[in-house]
Amino acid sequence: MKLGIFWPWDSPFTFTGFTENVLNLERPPGVEVRFFRAKGWCSARRHADGYEKALEWGADLILCIGSDQTYPSDMLSRLLARHEQTSGGIITCLVPFRGFVAGQNMKPFQPLAWKIIGDGTRPFRGVDQDADMMRQIDPADGDLQRVHIIGTGVLLLHRDQLLKVKRPWFYDQVNRETLHLVSDMDAKFIWRLQTEALAQVWVDTSINVNHLHVFAIDETFQDRFEDWSKQGGDENIVAHGRPAHQWNGRQNDRPNGDNPSNS
Repeated sequence: MKLGIFWPWDSPFTFTGFTENVLNLERPPGVEVRFFRAKGWCSARRHADGYEKALEWGADLILCIGSDQTYPSDMLSRLLARHEQTSGGIITCLVPFRGFVAGQNMKPFQPLAWKIIGDGTRPFRGVDQDADMMRQIDPADGDLQRVHIIGTGVLLLHRDQLLKVKRPWFYDQVNRETLHLVSDMDAKFIWRLQTEALAQVWVDTSINVNHLHVFAIDETFQDRFEDWSKQGGDENIVAHGRPAHQWNGRQNDRPNGDNPSNS
């Protein structure tokens, strides 16, 4: 089996966290794995480029990931196991959401995905018209759940499922007066996999994905992340119990550059 993995990214630079993480992903035994950087002038073109490169290489399964994310080291094996468990279903993961969806009662950076719940009296016509039919995926409901609306931050599918979707696979729709997007490219592609390829999409809520981001730090952060300064917090951010002058494990390397050993 051949597994092609791509990340759509325009810049030649990526987050260090992503690079270190992906280099250390465990390769499933008996599976040939190759990575591709998907390029293009816009997000839609980059996504299509990634799938085209994987197909040209001869991939049986194709995995789309984001280069602003990090993953569990055993994620590839877990995704493949879910693909087999669901008899060839498309497998996704929850990713912390960096935006805001009005009317969804969401929390900051909440991993978001939805399933459609209907009574059989009407089809789902979209978020704007039938938001009442959308139910947020709750990880408490199970490690593996059917999902209808989700992004492509982690998306594993079979090449045959992709080829059943009419080209272009990705495209944005823009309101010409306001220049606002009127549909989400990622979610639209997931929806078309279900309606055109007649595939079932599943989300593994047990695979924890981190979303990397750069944002301004204000005065609220000293309370928001107070636990980092306590024992058991993230040692990469705050090394609990280390005196201020013991930077990088070298006792005399002071932040102000006043090092007695250099005098």
